Amino acid sequence: MIAASQPADLKRVPALQQPIRLQCKMRPLRELIGQVAQRTGARLGIEKTIEQYKITLFVREQPAWQVLTSLAHLLELEWRVAEGGGYYLALPARVREREQSRRPAEAALRQQVQQQLAQYQQLAQTDFADLTQRLQIIERQREQIEAQKPTGWQDKLTALAHERAQIAPVAESLPCYLLGRVIPQFGREEWVRFWEGMPLLASTHPHGTMLSLPEATLQWLSLWAPRSASEPPVSVQLLIHFRPEHRVLRLVLIAHCRVEYFTMTHEVSFPIVRDITAVAAPTEPLRKPAWWDDPLTHPSQQQPIRSEYYGGVFTLSDHLEWLAQQNEKIAIIAESFRLPTHQRDPDRGARTVGEWLLSVQRHEPVQMELNENTVLIRYQERAELRRSEIAESVLEPLEARARSLGGLTLDEYAMLANALTPAQQRRLEQPKGFALRFNPTPLQGGVPALRFWANLTPEQRKTARERRPLPYEQLSTVQQRLFWDAMEWGLTRPNIPTGHLLKQLERLHDPAASGELAFFLDDWKSVAYRVSNGDITLVFEDAESYQQSLPNLPGGGAGFRMTALSLHTYQFHFGFDTQHAVIFPLVVEEPAPRPESSQ
Repeated sequence: MIAASQPADLKRVPALQQPIRLQCKMRPLRELIGQVAQRTGARLGIEKTIEQYKITLFVREQPAWQVLTSLAHLLELEWRVAEGGGYYLALPARVREREQSRRPAEAALRQQVQQQLAQYQQLAQTDFADLTQRLQIIERQREQIEAQKPTGWQDKLTALAHERAQIAPVAESLPCYLLGRVIPQFGREEWVRFWEGMPLLASTHPHGTMLSLPEATLQWLSLWAPRSASEPPVSVQLLIHFRPEHRVLRLVLIAHCRVEYFTMTHEVSFPIVRDITAVAAPTEPLRKPAWWDDPLTHPSQQQPIRSEYYGGVFTLSDHLEWLAQQNEKIAIIAESFRLPTHQRDPDRGARTVGEWLLSVQRHEPVQMELNENTVLIRYQERAELRRSEIAESVLEPLEARARSLGGLTLDEYAMLANALTPAQQRRLEQPKGFALRFNPTPLQGGVPALRFWANLTPEQRKTARERRPLPYEQLSTVQQRLFWDAMEWGLTRPNIPTGHLLKQLERLHDPAASGELAFFLDDWKSVAYRVSNGDITLVFEDAESYQQSLPNLPGGGAGFRMTALSLHTYQFHFGFDTQHAVIFPLVVEEPAPRPESSQ
């Protein structure tokens, strides 16, 4: 009797000897295993942690055991004998540990940042005025040496340049110097916030959770930027924000005068450091099976291929489906993600199957394995993509609603935003992070605001839609935390309007001022008409404008579909009032209460 935890050899399972024909595109692994079990009668299962992995598979008359074994090999999984009989697909412990641990690139970035912060902290032990004075002395000595050229003058210039390079990171940047003075105040909570990309605030007049800046900061500022304001500043704040996904440390210095305020931003980038001593393994050329030179149908002989995703993008799964329709000799097994392809057209301008595969290998972030009759395709950054991928069970109901009604409502966007993990949010904020069957724009810059909205009660939403404020002190504990998340997220994004909130930044951390904070919602509605043929999407203010534009559309507008929309322009305000708040502007194309029409 085989122990339940032992690996299984599916080749020896009688029910899996029969050939099967399968076609699935961008489907959960659980669904595929269920199909094979139903067709063969074999008892097959899958671990819950991997059942949402996505797969694209086009197989014609291959033994079921061979398909399942290739699938496990591709995804770095293994088949095991199940307790009580049958077999199940599992994630090996070694793979689980590797994917859950911090990737080498992340560890290298953290080490870079720690070294830079240690340098700031060490240099900041010297008074900023002394550092700037030393820079001036070095500059005068350099000019004198270059003018007189004494014996050994080149070595002296090199020594001065080295000394200057040692102190310049903080002597030339007051924000970096102040960060060096603040770092010793970091406790466990501050470090967690820093590494997770959450902002920290330090001030010359600290209160609440704010960190403390030295009293001499005001004098140092006048020394560093003497002509930055018409009057001396009375207080200074430093906003500290590390963005690991962009490899950037952003420091915003806000100086308050009696009447005005001004900001200065300094960004420190951390480039990817590659080991130039390591010899990269040469890329193994693809072996050429018998079907390598099989011709493909020329694009001029095909029907135009329409994208099913917003913006006319395609995924690699769409491209593989096209290839499977072109050549029935090839079995295709590929892991899949909602990632738009770099090269848009599925035919890829290729004349043969081999040219097509080489194009995929050159332009997409994947690796391939070829054998006599099968193509296996895996993604290079699969661990990160798996962490950031959104399950089909979450996306498909929303996409079905958007397809039938012409768009999603604000509440539906909020529901999705509330379900996102940090990794999914970061990927959605990228211009081509996801291929979705609805407009992703509200999610690309508004997830914190939408998440707050999702956690309001129906009565609170009704109050906000009536343009009445929701006082901060009347929010629940969870709602208050989400309120602050939205505030802090917006304060660290240059593209998010903040009005004059920076002028009152200290008040945000003053417990006595919390009674003045509130959430406000503005909403403007208009009717528009979206016209699309799958590849081209245009929005018109009225039907007459669409009719007038018909002659300029491809084919005179034939094949274009017109959908009536309600354009809602929302402004989410988090702050003291509409002039002193973080403002999230969101435009939502909600379905209008009228039927669709076609050209």
